[in-house]
Amino acid sequence: MSILLKPDIKPEQAAQVTLIAAVDVMKGIKEICDTDIMIKWPNDLVHNGRKLCGILTELGAEIDRINYLCVGIGINVNSDEKDFGDLNTATSIKIASGLQADRKKIIAEVLKSFENYYSAFLKNGNISFMIDEYKRASANIGKEVRVITKDGEFKAVAEDISCDGHLLIKRNDGRIEEITSGEVSVRGIYEYI
Repeated sequence: MSILLKPDIKPEQAAQVTLIAAVDVMKGIKEICDTDIMIKWPNDLVHNGRKLCGILTELGAEIDRINYLCVGIGINVNSDEKDFGDLNTATSIKIASGLQADRKKIIAEVLKSFENYYSAFLKNGNISFMIDEYKRASANIGKEVRVITKDGEFKAVAEDISCDGHLLIKRNDGRIEEITSGEVSVRGIYEYI
């Protein structure tokens, strides 16, 4: 599903909408089937180390303003193991919970939650009201990760998530570095997360 928005926010705030969507999709799925879901920073939902959902945010913007923001949400709902073939990094709600899920109910729950959090974000101008909830659901914090940049890759430990949604990593030399979702890809060392 896609959500088209026309927010009055700065372009550098757009990535925060992705974090809002991640929490809202997680909450929506948990309303339908109570299963353990975590967020792989910044935009994937995982169950037992396997990807359940991906979220992409695309924007059309000028230097100082956003013309539109499109949040694309892809949830693996009723797929079986055989549907993924050799792809052992993916899962679905059906596999995770053992339940055949109703897509309409999931969409309704996600949109209800998204409306509340998105409205609070526009009112507050930041995601401070929900960042602790995001952190509690983080699959990365405290784990060793591979940080992949345009210049190469390195290992680090995911330490925290800042109040504006950036990942704080600790490099091997002890330095703490803040990375944004547009700059890097983060992968777990031994599995998808």
